[in-house]
Amino acid sequence: MKLVAKIALIILLAFPSYIVAQAQNSDFVVYFNGDTLYGSIKRQSGKWISNQIIFRHNDKKELLRSTQVRAFYVAKDDENYHTIRINNRYEFMKLIVGGFVSLYDYQHRGTNSSAMEVSKILVKRDGRTLESGSIGFRKRTSDFLEECETVKQAIIDKQYKAKDLVRIVEDFNACIKDLQSQNQLITVIQAPPTQEASEIGDLLEAFKVSIEDYDIDAKQDLIDITTDIEDKVLKGEKVSNYLLKSFTEIASGHKDLKAKAEAIVAKINQ
Repeated sequence: MKLVAKIALIILLAFPSYIVAQAQNSDFVVYFNGDTLYGSIKRQSGKWISNQIIFRHNDKKELLRSTQVRAFYVAKDDENYHTIRINNRYEFMKLIVGGFVSLYDYQHRGTNSSAMEVSKILVKRDGRTLESGSIGFRKRTSDFLEECETVKQAIIDKQYKAKDLVRIVEDFNACIKDLQSQNQLITVIQAPPTQEASEIGDLLEAFKVSIEDYDIDAKQDLIDITTDIEDKVLKGEKVSNYLLKSFTEIASGHKDLKAKAEAIVAKINQ
């Protein structure tokens, strides 16, 4: 239910910072650099495009992509959308349940059809995702939710069905909260990114946005390499010299882009 000046804080530690503040009757977007702008959000052709929105702010109309926007809020429907990485792409998804594991609705075009489909996506705080479905549901879901033995076993024992995803996620998050309060959570989950890693992640996101302004032959390769580097940085993994070299070499065709790439590499190597 909407409340005047309602504030909802939703933090997904798979990304540098995921804070969404809601104000009644006001759409807004949160950029990857943390800036928040209020305005109005429109659908394209009456439907969400999974990686684009139309945003109006101060009489200015702008097409925003998922590589630019970390989250947005649609006041009319009281809905939060987050940018989630899935299959090496960044897509907008509607938040259903937030927590240690979050549940999203992901509206996208079908694999073999132009018709729109809605998939249920589970997202852990370390960025791992699972697209839920009836095929292999018990095995795939119980393996994904391995941190809570009681929920995992209940799924295996058929106490939950595929249609019970909301309840599964809520029960799992409650279980994790209890384990954390008792200091019993032995986790294989990666720690949230450090402040330094978060800053580098924001730089890499901004760099991906800037790539669109340049005419380069290997544009998609550069975007993919940038995404790979960001993924490793946020997970605290070492970025290979080969990957960094490829990053700067592809960017070297443009002076400004090369300077940005070299500055990011220098910060990574600090």
